[in-house]
Amino acid sequence: VQGGPGDRAAEAARPRGVVVIRGERGGDAGAVEGVHREAFGGEVEAKLVRLLRDRREATVSLVAAVDEQVVGHVVLSPVTFAEQASLRGVMGLGPVGVLPAWQGQGIGAALVRGALSAARDELAARAVVVLGDPAYYGRFGFEPGAAHGLSSDYGEGPEFMVALLRGPLPAMWRGRVRYAAAFGEAMG
Repeated sequence: VQGGPGDRAAEAARPRGVVVIRGERGGDAGAVEGVHREAFGGEVEAKLVRLLRDRREATVSLVAAVDEQVVGHVVLSPVTFAEQASLRGVMGLGPVGVLPAWQGQGIGAALVRGALSAARDELAARAVVVLGDPAYYGRFGFEPGAAHGLSSDYGEGPEFMVALLRGPLPAMWRGRVRYAAAFGEAMG
């Protein structure tokens, strides 16, 4: 029954505060990596974010903060095409992480929306690709990459998706998408 003592206790235990989405600052690095360690239960995503930052490939890096505590993070990095390496204008989204105590409150969604907005409005990107859950990312406009002639080094199934930000991709923007080398290094 909603509104019972258990619901009130769960609500009282939920973290409080106003969530602010902002750009990552120099002093946020440790907290950002901590978010990914806790969110994913390991080092791969934390290492990936560190490598992207150190190599200056984290084109957009946003945090969700509550009272200056970093509770979530998302990064965008450039991707290229295997067949047309000179083409620019497509970004890779991820990882996206939220501290477990803050999950289920729309913070991840706010980070994804912020990253898509930055890709479209600040970077003038044509598209954003992601590897993830189709049910989750579909609500942000992501569609199967294969439907647009795209594949990835990390998967060609329904988990590889694209959000078109400026209409259909021209015919030359087809083929295998290559993520930054940091992805392979972090996973290897």
